[in-house]
Amino acid sequence: VIESATPDDVRGRRVVGVLPLHMAAEPAEVVNVAINTPIELRGVELSLAQVRQYATPPAVYRVERIG
Repeated sequence: VIESATPDDVRGRRVVGVLPLHMAAEPAEVVNVAINTPIELRGVELSLAQVRQYATPPAVYRVERIG
């Protein structure tokens, strides 16, 4: 786990987690697990059971900088 990753930390790797868009073009792949939290639970710490309930399957992205 890297709290404050740099482009050099992620370049060419498979990253699991959240990256700012400008850095998401650096890794080979970005794996994201979205959590579709109901409005009434947003900003509230979720239990493990709730995370499992609202989590989506992992999605793999390849981001390309074009400009």
